[in-house]
Amino acid sequence: MIYMKNITKSYERDLILDKLSFTLNKAEFVYLVGKSGAGKSTFLSILAGDMQADEGEVISETSQVFLLKQSSSLDENLTIYENALYYFLSRGETKKRVKNKLDKIFQELDIFHLKERFPHQLSGGELARASLAQALAYSPEVLLLDEVTAGLAPFQSENIVRLLESEREKGMAILFSTHDQELIQKHPQKVLELKGGKLYEI
Repeated sequence: MIYMKNITKSYERDLILDKLSFTLNKAEFVYLVGKSGAGKSTFLSILAGDMQADEGEVISETSQVFLLKQSSSLDENLTIYENALYYFLSRGETKKRVKNKLDKIFQELDIFHLKERFPHQLSGGELARASLAQALAYSPEVLLLDEVTAGLAPFQSENIVRLLESEREKGMAILFSTHDQELIQKHPQKVLELKGGKLYEI
């Protein structure tokens, strides 16, 4: 579904990605791990098309790729519910038709009671879940997540992974960057480690 071939990326004299190749298939869930500074965010940004590599190429069979970063991309002038609803409406669906699906996403992320709040009124954990609701409302074929469960309570992180697992069963391809080893152990999937600019399956 989305391929990375011989990607190289450096910052000044630091080699971050070294002739790296990677494939993410339809309905595949992969964890991406590695030490801070290993280049996970750079890797995800290049895969999403948000950053240019120095060498190599990224080939995607779909234009529906969504990168959810640690920093929020929510519109501060809209409620978190309106932020998510915007993505449904941008795909040509009616508000009435999508309300049940959107309500379910908010309930599963435990933010339904916050849906009329604006992004600046939320805590960091609430904001992370609201951003994920926006991503799921978009229903991308490929979802890339950069440390989205950092700082969340364990039960909240597990709820998010269960929701992602449900989306994978519907065909979504998911690449999830995380430092949470306990979460990986409780919800095992394929794990890749980024180390020294290379990927290793562990």
